[in-house]
Amino acid sequence: MESKLTARLVVDKASPIPYYYQIREQLRDMIDCGELPEGYVLPNEIKLAEICGVSRMTVRQALNQLAHDGLLIRERGTGTKVARPKIALPLECGPLLGYSELLKSVGHKVVTKVISQEEVACSHSTAVRLNVEPETPITCVVRVRLVDGDPLTTETSSYLASAFPGLSQRNLDGISIYELMEKEYGGMPDWAVDTFEISVATAHEGEILGVAKGNPVLLARRIAYDKSGAPIEYTKSITRSDRWMSTVRRSRHELVETIMPSGSDHKE
Repeated sequence: MESKLTARLVVDKASPIPYYYQIREQLRDMIDCGELPEGYVLPNEIKLAEICGVSRMTVRQALNQLAHDGLLIRERGTGTKVARPKIALPLECGPLLGYSELLKSVGHKVVTKVISQEEVACSHSTAVRLNVEPETPITCVVRVRLVDGDPLTTETSSYLASAFPGLSQRNLDGISIYELMEKEYGGMPDWAVDTFEISVATAHEGEILGVAKGNPVLLARRIAYDKSGAPIEYTKSITRSDRWMSTVRRSRHELVETIMPSGSDHKE
């Protein structure tokens, strides 16, 4: 394996591209295509610097950035090794699924643990999203999802107590709330709007997810609606960026239909 690594890691010193960037991208390619498998321990910084003909600090910069991106794990005393592949979550316009249902559908083992659940008075910001008056009773559920053994996401979900009476008293450990809604309450959200943005972990979120305060995370918000168009769920989730990536499938036909629906009288 080291001979293959030596052959592949070549720094072009005539190139205007920084040396660390060349090393980083070559290692990234080898990890992405499986040439460097999960758990493979890279040579130490001194050896890699000799292979590439650069300084140790240049190598360290490349390795630290790959570790920051979740592709490498750097631990004192054990060296630098290739991390587990990220969880690829498909974000397509398909059936409305709960988070655990979606992850299970693409072959992952999901364990959901409830941190807290209680009926509380709705805050002003949540009331705006659920289109109700502040202080309206809601069931607030805080959960952490472990995917393939690792904590991946923490969620805070708010459900109208009037729509789902007794939800705060149910045992929700390991349960898909969407499946529970369908089986026990005779219905579930009909459609939802999801928004995504980049954020950083708070100390509390970092403690739950096993990352440092300030680490980049994905912040997602969902407002789910019933068939009448009334909002019944608001969920805020925080996902580790080092263990997650999204995949999106699009077709030209779908894109054209979205921009210019059939029957449009638009002419170029």
